Amino acid sequence: MASYREIVEHGELWLHLGNTIEIESCDLSADGKIPKKTFELLTLCRSKTLEKLKQVAPKLHEDGKMWSTFIAHNHLRLNAEQCLHYNLVHRIC
Repeated sequence: MASYREIVEHGELWLHLGNTIEIESCDLSADGKIPKKTFELLTLCRSKTLEKLKQVAPKLHEDGKMWSTFIAHNHLRLNAEQCLHYNLVHRIC
């Protein structure tokens, strides 16, 4: 991620964890479940993404309500002022 970030005054940042995972029927186990190894990989990818976001914007993670909303809905829409508040950007231009 860039070391210096700006956002335009009326800009928005959408954070999204993804909403679809394509798994073919041949990828399912005999009992119709996602194999443990596949599930572990998907969980690892999600946790690494969240971990990186916590590093970049610790104030966002510390805001329990906003973080919970992000996790529950899988996405979060932030305006320029919120981006500045959560230290996702350094200035609004």
